Amino acid sequence: MLPTRSGNATQIDHIALTALGILVIETKHLRGRLSGDVRNDYWRLTLPGGWSEKIYSPVRQNAGHCDAVYMIVRHIDSRIQTLSRIVMTGTAEVAPELSSVVHTSETFTKELKSIRNNSVSELLQHAWERLTEAAKHHEGLRKGTTLSPFA
Repeated sequence: MLPTRSGNATQIDHIALTALGILVIETKHLRGRLSGDVRNDYWRLTLPGGWSEKIYSPVRQNAGHCDAVYMIVRHIDSRIQTLSRIVMTGTAEVAPELSSVVHTSETFTKELKSIRNNSVSELLQHAWERLTEAAKHHEGLRKGTTLSPFA
């Protein structure tokens, strides 16, 4: 849980520190077929049997998460990269027009393996420590409570 610009909280699925920057990972466990335009606010999820629903774009959702992370780490250095990754863990078929922004578990694992032995700069390490402190401070937001400044 991290604060947003508006002062609300946002729940981030996963964050990873890499030599490239801080990966902000939105995971979706879906079945059916996912289609839409990467620029739109809503995508379509069509389930077996033909029933479909609109879902909020994971790209838009994770952009808010990336912004919340950046708002914390920018105080270390404004050039620190927050990198968005959307990862499908379910059996959903992803339409070709979304494949440039949606990873499967396999393609994401391959990306992580390709960068795992790269060293992380001291600057990124410092940003990670600040982010960890902020997350610990805002942990209570998940339960609807906040930590007292006097705790």
